[in-house]
Amino acid sequence: MKAIVKTKFVALSREFIPGEEVDLAEEQIDLLNEAGLGTILEIVNAGEWPRHKGFGRYELSDGGEVSGKAAAYEAQAKLDAEK
Repeated sequence: MKAIVKTKFVALSREFIPGEEVDLAEEQIDLLNEAGLGTILEIVNAGEWPRHKGFGRYELSDGGEVSGKAAAYEAQAKLDAEK
């Protein structure tokens, strides 16, 4: 999954520079964003919902926020079904 680096950090045996686009597994992005440094990687997939905001929070297509990945995907599925 593609993401843009927001904060300089060193992890996964390399240095990440702000503005750099990286391709990492979603689990790695989640792990790094939940490491206590805030959102250090912002997912690029602009058309995909829900969007991970960091610290286990997800934004839905209607602008709402939900805690937890499973809850976010369930809430987004309900929104999509209403369309």
